[in-house]
Amino acid sequence: MRAFLIMALATLCWGTAQAADHALIMGIGNYQRPSANLPGIDRDVQLAENIARSIGVPAANIHRLLDDQVTVAGLAAALGRLEAGIAPGDRVFLYYSGHGSQERGSGTQKCVEGMFLHDMRLYPDHELEPALQRLGRKASQLVMFNDSCFSGGAASTRSTRGLEQAVPKFYKGDGESGYTCGQAVNMRRALRGLADEAGQKGSNVIYIAAAREDQVAFATTSGSAATRAWERCLSEPAADSNGSGALDAKELQRCAQQFLNDWGFDQSITVEGNERLPLSFAAMPEQPQAGVSEPAQRSAATLEDIRQAASPAIRVELQAQQRLVIGQDPLDIQVRSNRDGYLYLLHVGSDGKTFNLLFPNQLDGENFLHAGQVLSLPRAHWRVRAAGPVGASQLMAIVSDQPRDFLALNHQEGPFRSAPLDSRLQRNLRVEATGIGSSGSSGLYGASAVLSISEVSH
Repeated sequence: MRAFLIMALATLCWGTAQAADHALIMGIGNYQRPSANLPGIDRDVQLAENIARSIGVPAANIHRLLDDQVTVAGLAAALGRLEAGIAPGDRVFLYYSGHGSQERGSGTQKCVEGMFLHDMRLYPDHELEPALQRLGRKASQLVMFNDSCFSGGAASTRSTRGLEQAVPKFYKGDGESGYTCGQAVNMRRALRGLADEAGQKGSNVIYIAAAREDQVAFATTSGSAATRAWERCLSEPAADSNGSGALDAKELQRCAQQFLNDWGFDQSITVEGNERLPLSFAAMPEQPQAGVSEPAQRSAATLEDIRQAASPAIRVELQAQQRLVIGQDPLDIQVRSNRDGYLYLLHVGSDGKTFNLLFPNQLDGENFLHAGQVLSLPRAHWRVRAAGPVGASQLMAIVSDQPRDFLALNHQEGPFRSAPLDSRLQRNLRVEATGIGSSGSSGLYGASAVLSISEVSH
């Protein structure tokens, strides 16, 4: 290992546990009234299944609600079954492709928006919101992709730039008698509050809308524009702009938006919630990409991805001296968490090319941390000193409610597990830390900020 010198020896072992991922995919191409039918929704369902699998949902846990199944009663029942079927710590992906619409509200509600379902009825946002809140309180991660739109009037008559025939995904009734809101909001206000509340409960929430509140989303025979663009980005190596090996919501949004622009669609994908939440693996490039950061930045970005996927409710504080003289200064770390859990210290050497598991290690396997306890590391029977080379090493603390097994760090140099940085290691680290992309997850965890430690020659 390349960043610290070690003096001393002992043993350690730990295991794993698993939770589950679930997806509910809803698509309406054929409506009770044929004048409302949309093209390409069957293709959307296939693309949404690809997106779900990229997030880590096994095929057996992908549930579909199609056409005449997507009624007000059918959707409410499906959301209820989903809520009852998930366990705390599970991850959930919701997808909807169909019309959005508006209707006149009662009392002080001037405008009611929502998904327009097969039975020609609106499933309003104010009914969807509490269902999402209940899921967000239970799941560790909730992602909803809504490929519809709620803005009517003149906006719905806009066309694309003529690259292909497209149908607006806003239902305003036969003729021009449909109600048009003065201002559409695409659930954005509600979702901001939902994301904040879910974060306090320990969940990460993301809501992806296919268009801004003043725009229209489009369906085509090849699939809806936003869904096609988002799914396409899963196989684009260049979408991984920071070289972390994972794609977060912001990276996917930027990539998908570029496809929409190139294809000529006048719509802008929006993201509410933790836009830096990693959602899927990046495609592995055949050769290094131009403009992608150096190994040190890629390593730090991998740690940052793991941090972003952590539970906001588990707060981990990490302190360490941030300037060390090589061969002279010892590493001195203090860690504290607001929850009980198992502590892991992930480290990137100052060469930027090596990942290390500093703790637990062969000298010290007692890694259970009590809530509020300040743990100082290394302990008295083992010490480490900065070993260089000159540069900045990166350190992050993880506190997990269940034990982890970082077997991806399969090289042993002295008492520490370590491995050289490459795309496979980035992927394996992320699977073990977050469980995303595997057949299960390893429970809730919290993560500290990524701490940069300068190693200097004098």
